[in-house]
Amino acid sequence: MASAGGSQALPTFQLSYPPGLQGIDAANSAIEKGEIDFVTRSRIEALGFPQGVKEFKVDDARRRAAPSKAERGEKEQQRIDDYAKTAQILP
Repeated sequence: MASAGGSQALPTFQLSYPPGLQGIDAANSAIEKGEIDFVTRSRIEALGFPQGVKEFKVDDARRRAAPSKAERGEKEQQRIDDYAKTAQILP
């Protein structure tokens, strides 16, 4: 059974106007001066995608270059062992 308005939930991100958002009477359209509808907002957000990809690549490279958990554990155990050799336990 179809709904009376035929409306469906809008996606959270869209770069083109769906048929329901054509004209001034459309739901979720920008009517007042200074308002931004969701398609325009999505287009503005999409302008930041290339910068986000660059940041992801830098972060991913940094994460891959970091020592693994096992390597960090071995290094810390070595530091503990070295300290235990030189530490003097007082009575």
